[in-house]
Amino acid sequence: MKADRVLDARGCSCTWFCLKAISMLRTLESGQVLKVLGTDPLALEDLPRILERTDNQLIGVEKQPDYFRLYLRRAGTAKIESLKEQKQQERWFIRIRRWGWRISNELSTEGWI
Repeated sequence: MKADRVLDARGCSCTWFCLKAISMLRTLESGQVLKVLGTDPLALEDLPRILERTDNQLIGVEKQPDYFRLYLRRAGTAKIESLKEQKQQERWFIRIRRWGWRISNELSTEGWI
């Protein structure tokens, strides 16, 4: 399978493997493929779960005797933009909730409520 970039993460723990793969995947254009080489078997379980949340795709797995190869496809830009908008809305909601809590807390301590 043809890949646009290659990440050799053999010898890395599952956590570093996933972080490096997601980090490099973010540098790719929409639809490009990243080939990741690894040795930690836990990464085969964890990385697909992480990819589901980001809408990127695991398009192939090749197991070798000493290591494995994962092929990841970068999500489309429309989905990436909608995820960014969703994150922004969540941030605003949290800010509004904090602001509302501060006002109600200040009013109650001053005897207004």
